[in-house]
Amino acid sequence: NFKHFIVDIPGDIDIYPDTMRNNSQLVVLGQKNVLDRIDVNHSGGVVRMSFSECLTNHSNIKFRLYVHSLERISVQSAARIKTQSNIYTPSLHFEGKASTESELAVYTPYLKTQMLNAGQLSITGYARRHESQTAAGTSVFCRQMLCDTAHINHASFGQFELYVFGFLKADISGGTLSMWGSDTLQADTLITPPGVFHDMR
Repeated sequence: NFKHFIVDIPGDIDIYPDTMRNNSQLVVLGQKNVLDRIDVNHSGGVVRMSFSECLTNHSNIKFRLYVHSLERISVQSAARIKTQSNIYTPSLHFEGKASTESELAVYTPYLKTQMLNAGQLSITGYARRHESQTAAGTSVFCRQMLCDTAHINHASFGQFELYVFGFLKADISGGTLSMWGSDTLQADTLITPPGVFHDMR
């Protein structure tokens, strides 16, 4: 159950494994001069990776995280993160607290995404239920992620794209939300200008 990530730096990323288990293992792969500048701490079930300076080859940094169940990923500063394989977990909470461009591949019954600062998030895979909250200049692209139900609170002036099979509840007070899905999809939308809703079915 390894999770594969690529990280751009500098920045801080907090990884929250299942707090009921203490056997989480972290392996960081990369060149020695890069690894010497990465600070990894594990405290109270939380793994924090800190990158204090920008390196010319930062896009080559990779790390593998072994956990029984990954619960939350929190990007604390302008780091960028990209998963190399699907994250299989009962539930996942992704939190972008800073300007971040992140790419996730997930397969989970429940996904919660919060983008609280300017940035971009792209998601592929499957989530039975997706709850999302955006703010500032955030764009979220999850048209390539299938979900049965979605609850979207889009207050950003950016874009939000998604594909839903069953039910969508959307509160759009800024930016544009574009929805793809089946003909039987039920959409309950509350649109407040300058928010815009596009039904692409």
